[in-house]
Amino acid sequence: MKIPFTEEEMNVGKVLLLQFNHKLKIKELKTILRAKSVKEIQSDVDPFQKYLNSLFFQSTPFGHPSNHFYTRNYFVVGDQAQSTFLAMKNNGYVASFTIDKFILVDLHNATICAESIRRTRKCFAEIFSNHSNFFQLDDAITMQKKYKKLYKSTNLLQNLRDTYGLDEFNANAAIIQNLMKSTW
Repeated sequence: MKIPFTEEEMNVGKVLLLQFNHKLKIKELKTILRAKSVKEIQSDVDPFQKYLNSLFFQSTPFGHPSNHFYTRNYFVVGDQAQSTFLAMKNNGYVASFTIDKFILVDLHNATICAESIRRTRKCFAEIFSNHSNFFQLDDAITMQKKYKKLYKSTNLLQNLRDTYGLDEFNANAAIIQNLMKSTW
């Protein structure tokens, strides 16, 4: 299998995620961060930048479970660049981290796994709901006969809805949260 992105592309460097409506201009960001340059990651520029924006969009809800942010994402260049002041000022700050190929793979894998588990659990919840509604369609005697036959399925579906992949989900969400906690 050919990896679609080069190793150089995957060693992204410093990345800053801000809420979409943060209202700071690039020049202000550059000054606050003490960066050589700040450049917005553009989805229409190349496939890798599109991939990065998509990955940040998918990972942000797991990195910040209480909020779902639509973000504007930036490449930041400069050895002296620091995001801590911006984070303290809290003008739409979401996350800042340095991405190399290993962190990128960790973020990608954790995001894909957490999203897959979330969707599967949502499907189990819908199946359980439909299963429960099935009993309400008939009279009490027919409902009781169905219930006896389907009792084991009810418990299984309820258990899957409530616990499927919970440990893995929490572990992957913790990985993403930990990556998004770091500042430079």
